[in-house]
Amino acid sequence: MSFSDKVNNVVEENNIKVYKCDTCSKCKEKYFIHMNIDNSDKYVCSYLCSKDLHKKYNNYWDSVVNLEDFNKYPIPVLYTNNIKKFKINISPYDVERYEYQLEMEVEDRRIKELENYSDSSNSDYDSE
Repeated sequence: MSFSDKVNNVVEENNIKVYKCDTCSKCKEKYFIHMNIDNSDKYVCSYLCSKDLHKKYNNYWDSVVNLEDFNKYPIPVLYTNNIKKFKINISPYDVERYEYQLEMEVEDRRIKELENYSDSSNSDYDSE
C-alpha cells in the first residue's frame, strides 16, 4: 500500500474481515447472528437466513453469542380485530360536517354488513 492510499483512507480488500453465512454461504462484512456451536463459530447474515435455523439447530438461542443485540426471543406480531374507536361529537349546527359524518356512519354500517355477509357465505363453502 502506498503512502497516498494511507492518507486517503483507502483500505486493502485483503484486510477486510468477512463472515460466511451458515445458511446461504454468502460472505458479508457484517453478521446478524453469531453462534458458538460445538466450539465453532457460525454466522448468519440476515433475518431471512435465520428464519429456518430452528430446523437446522434445535434450540439455537442457547448458543447465540451476540445476545445483547436481541432483547428477548423473537415475539410474533399478533393482530387483533378489536379496534378501539373514538367517539366524534356530532354538531347539528355545522351542516357540512354533520352531513359528512352521517355519510361516514352509513358507509361504516354498509361495510360491516358486507363483511358479515362475506363471512357467512365463506362458511358455507367450508362445511362441504
